[in-house]
Amino acid sequence: MLQSTNQKTYQDILIRLQNGQISPIFKQAIDEDAYNEDVWLSYANQVTSLLEKRYCLERAKLLNPKNRQIHQQLQQLLTETTINVPSRRTIWERLAALFRLQQ
Repeated sequence: MLQSTNQKTYQDILIRLQNGQISPIFKQAIDEDAYNEDVWLSYANQVTSLLEKRYCLERAKLLNPKNRQIHQQLQQLLTETTINVPSRRTIWERLAALFRLQQ
């Protein structure tokens, strides 16, 4: 699952690169292509797009998979961007309530 999530992140970044939809700071990070996780962490703190931030953190993690700071920042990012989707039952209950109100 994590691998496919990373692949999706990279695919989304490639699409944005092709469409010219990336920030100048992120373009600088891509052009530099540093082999130091501290550089990628620095870029992660400078970009504003969640997708760009995640890419920078994933690159840092590839360079140093044992760095706890990277894991914590990724976890925080994923937690902040998780959408709580109601269950089907909750959706049906809400729809039924709305339907009753309209009668």
